[in-house]
Amino acid sequence: MPHQNPYIGFDKDVRGVKNLWERFNAGLVDTSERRDTYQQLLLSEWQRCMALGVDVATTVARRLSDDEFRQRAQASQLLLETSVPIIKDVGRFLDEVPGLMILTEHTGCVLHITGDPGVSDLAAARSGIVEGSKWDEVSAGTNGMGTALTTRQPVHVYATEHFCEGWHSWTCAAAPIFDIDDRTVLGIIDFTTPESDFRDQALALTVSLANSIQARMTLHRELERSRVVNAFSEVARQYPHDDLLALDHAGHADEALGVGGRLRLVGGGQAAGPVIHHHGRVHVGRHDLRPQRQHLRGLRLGRQPRLGVVLLRAGQLARQRPGQRHHDQPEHQHKPFGPAASRNTTSAALAIPNQSALTLL
Repeated sequence: MPHQNPYIGFDKDVRGVKNLWERFNAGLVDTSERRDTYQQLLLSEWQRCMALGVDVATTVARRLSDDEFRQRAQASQLLLETSVPIIKDVGRFLDEVPGLMILTEHTGCVLHITGDPGVSDLAAARSGIVEGSKWDEVSAGTNGMGTALTTRQPVHVYATEHFCEGWHSWTCAAAPIFDIDDRTVLGIIDFTTPESDFRDQALALTVSLANSIQARMTLHRELERSRVVNAFSEVARQYPHDDLLALDHAGHADEALGVGGRLRLVGGGQAAGPVIHHHGRVHVGRHDLRPQRQHLRGLRLGRQPRLGVVLLRAGQLARQRPGQRHHDQPEHQHKPFGPAASRNTTSAALAIPNQSALTLL
């Protein structure tokens, strides 16, 4: 069976690829000429980097400011808490391999590095491979971390296969870590070694690690989902006449939670039926609630999305006079939020409730 990734399954020819790289950057390569699959992939990826405006002479990676890095790390707290223990556990068996295990978040920012101290010092001094450095392809050209993010598949980038000359002394094997939906890339796990210490098994190692991290993340998401389902049931009993939506870990009203939501329009005193949430749009009966889509897609309380159950108000309730309270609403009822609060049409208006009206998990 042919390999799906042409970076593997070929004899590594550092000098031959170096010659191709030099001729490519000198404008002496006809990219339309028919070549073998391996060379064609290299040329295609180098062309992509050139189109992105990557400086081929880059030798040190760009590093985020301390504040930016702190924000990225906080946003990826669950990924860090899940991945680092697994990485450290595997790292105990790599003492004789002079390499680094590197974890990035979904934009290619390095969150964690562990491995051989000598290689770590060399990587930091020579190439800027440190926590907070950026390795997406826009910032650093083809490399294990950035190319795995771009292609969304395991990759192996060996020595002169890198676009930037500064990375030619390294070899990188990397694999993406997917969220529970198998589509969203949470981060990258990468194993980087000096070019002379290349290991054929490096890619298998990163794929195995990525799968282990994904399995642990999936378990966490399923536990979250269970808590939201329980919370939804509890809030539904407490607010039998209100409209509810369940939010997933990203702050989205997501049908995949298994509970969807409960929306009713109060215009004319008739319920319009259950919510249908499809591709970010919410329909209730014949009514399309797309005007509130920006609120329903990602409710954020503060800087981070919140997991839980949100109490919604229908348009007629939102148009009540100040101080007037619906007979089904508790005294701590929240204030309406969004355009529907003042529009004279029947629609659902998303409110940002206080904690007594929102179950935070």
